[in-house]
Amino acid sequence: VQKPLALANLVEVFLVKKQRSLVGLFATLMLTIHCQGIAGELEDTSSLLSSSKAPSSEAASSSPSASHSNAALMVEKRVFEMPHFTTFGGKQIKNVKVGWEAYGTPNDTKSNVILITHYFSGSSHAAGKYNENDSVPGYWDSIIGPGKAIDTNRFYVISVDTLANLNAYDPHVITTGPTSINPDTGKPYGLDFPVVTIRDFVNVQKALLESLGISKLYAVIGPSMGSMQAIDWASAYPDWVERMISVIGAGQSDAWTTAALEHWATPITLDKNWNNGAYSKEQAPLNGLAASLMLITQNALTPSFFNQTGNTLGYKNVESAPLNDIRQSHSIVNWLRERAKTRA
Repeated sequence: VQKPLALANLVEVFLVKKQRSLVGLFATLMLTIHCQGIAGELEDTSSLLSSSKAPSSEAASSSPSASHSNAALMVEKRVFEMPHFTTFGGKQIKNVKVGWEAYGTPNDTKSNVILITHYFSGSSHAAGKYNENDSVPGYWDSIIGPGKAIDTNRFYVISVDTLANLNAYDPHVITTGPTSINPDTGKPYGLDFPVVTIRDFVNVQKALLESLGISKLYAVIGPSMGSMQAIDWASAYPDWVERMISVIGAGQSDAWTTAALEHWATPITLDKNWNNGAYSKEQAPLNGLAASLMLITQNALTPSFFNQTGNTLGYKNVESAPLNDIRQSHSIVNWLRERAKTRA
């Protein structure tokens, strides 16, 4: 039985085990979403997963307090490798490598594991910093850490880079995808890389967990595309998943959504450097990517957030620059474009 609960019109909690008690599971729920600056920060509430019945890690038992610490959570990127992987579509991928991060400590029975599945343009860097001098922490650092909503004093939290990760050129992201070298040709896969699905992301995560001796998850939590992975986890492997939280999620892509998502790819394929996907890092379709990210960013944000940003920028219906020159843009458009160019 899947039982949805709504909080702030954003969060859906699905219980995937029949007749599972709710007592003490969620005292309150705090989810702060600021996906690499895409979404605005929500108001914090108190602790998520703060049940007194929740399993504790050894770190928790030795900690004098579960209070929130202002010290940066330091993390390291690890690598998981598979000699071969069979996709949902039946294709073979050799020498699969993905990055992963972990926060907290597993308990003796490994019953305190929470899996965080990341959003479309995200990575496994869900919390903490690689170096004290890093400008920003992982995207959900506000809720993952000692004494925070997802309390690493009590839970062992894992996150994994997806296959074909969007951030393939980021030195902190480890992924196997179109930019990887095809061992059969010695050249980058490009568009010959096998099509991968949400189920493939889930199956790679499952293989990693099994390699760590983990056979059950306390919870799976993910935002946006991460919510699709969380839902797929509960659907494909219900015996693994005791609790699942889908944040701004959907169980499938209907016809309207599928067509709408095609708009995200179109600017990239129209870029002069697209070259049918056989482009180099030095001559990448960055203009198309920036245009695509403008769409993605606006789709990810609410009208109220845009209007608040417009107020901050001093946006007006009639602005002198676009009024006097058709090649000029309104302040809110310039803000969106520069944000997208920076990300691209």
